[in-house]
Amino acid sequence: MRLTGAPLILVAVLVTAVAGAATVVLWSRFGRWRLLSRTAGVLLTETLVVLTAGLVVNRADLFYPSWAALEGRTGTTAVAAPRRAGRLDGLVRGTAAVTVPWRPADIASWRLAGTPRVVFPAGYRRRSSVAYPTVASLVDSQTQAAAAVRVARRVAAVGVVAVPTAGTTAAALATLPTDLAADVRVNARGWAVLTTSRQAALGGRLVRSGPPYGALVVIGAATPQRQAGADVAVVRPGRPHRAASTGHGIAVLTASGASAWAVAENWAAVHTGPPLSAPLELPPAGGAVLAGAGKAGRR
Repeated sequence: MRLTGAPLILVAVLVTAVAGAATVVLWSRFGRWRLLSRTAGVLLTETLVVLTAGLVVNRADLFYPSWAALEGRTGTTAVAAPRRAGRLDGLVRGTAAVTVPWRPADIASWRLAGTPRVVFPAGYRRRSSVAYPTVASLVDSQTQAAAAVRVARRVAAVGVVAVPTAGTTAAALATLPTDLAADVRVNARGWAVLTTSRQAALGGRLVRSGPPYGALVVIGAATPQRQAGADVAVVRPGRPHRAASTGHGIAVLTASGASAWAVAENWAAVHTGPPLSAPLELPPAGGAVLAGAGKAGRR
């Protein structure tokens, strides 16, 4: 019998009526077991009434169009929506972190001192349905760029390392998020900017421009400006110790020598958004099968 068919409902009505009648007929029987038999008869009748009503409602609204649907076997499986591959994905080999030169279409307008580099985190190729947070590093020289690349390879975020010039502006770099999203699987929000003291003003203007930027960390003695709605930190020279605050919502960390880059990168990575898997979705064909089963089940 079909779960939504009239024959099943008719059988349920008859069984309920029989149980109710038996409870009435046997109400005064069974001697000292009378209380137990009465309780069992009433509970059984009530249960059958509820089940019968449920069958009637299910036939009208098709909550469960078939026995398979009642058991959870609908024939459909939630799968991860496909994530569009970036144009640079084909350059990533193996599971280790990979660094590649990046030449987007708008690079000439950025007026950088050389070709920027993109750092793919370890496991990027294997996790093909994941979009990653981003740390954009603005440094003073190619030597500093090499240091920034080394530390960027250790965190679970996409790194962009660039050396601005005097002609580089935040307005010119406004196309960077769009260009990167076309070439790499990155989040649309929650980016962090890492700069030196010399590039702090440029980094601050980027963060003030809004999404995708939401955090700024500066390496050097200068105190960066507070950014509304964004996390801000400064890494100053000194012996490493617990992070403090300037009292203006700016975290102060200390590190010596090359470790400053690692401290800044780790802080930036923590203040980005998490890697995001593609949302789950039901295949359209599965929904069609389920709907068809419901229509057939009402006969």
